[in-house]
Amino acid sequence: MAKDGSKPKSPKMAAAIAMEDPGTGYVTKENFFELKFEIAKSIKEAFDEKLDPINAKLNEITSDLKEASKKAEVAMELGETLQEELKLLQNRDQVLINKICNLEQRWRQQNLKFRGLDENVEGNTDLAIFMSSWLAKTLALDEVESSEVLA
Repeated sequence: MAKDGSKPKSPKMAAAIAMEDPGTGYVTKENFFELKFEIAKSIKEAFDEKLDPINAKLNEITSDLKEASKKAEVAMELGETLQEELKLLQNRDQVLINKICNLEQRWRQQNLKFRGLDENVEGNTDLAIFMSSWLAKTLALDEVESSEVLA
């Protein structure tokens, strides 16, 4: 109890009153160090009590961050691999395009061009038959000679 007979308002105050020298009512040096130790201990316990949930949440966030970092690293490696594959495919695609262009140019070079002959003039007839008859007419060849050319 306090000197006035009332109950102390806090546990720390109760500890301080309990530490008083009963004879003098003052706190001695020994009692002061014990009181200081008790106060420090209670403050530490209070801080620990408040900090434990924060530390737990911090550990959880740290763990999540490490996991996200690992996933990001894997994604970066995959992205780099895909970029390399894309470059290879683009190079292969360009080679194939060049080959197609080359084949088209050769095909065009092998085509014969006839001037004065309209497009699709042959109709549904066989091209060889049409060309033999057209050449015979144009060059004034006999029909027999043109049939021999086909044989």
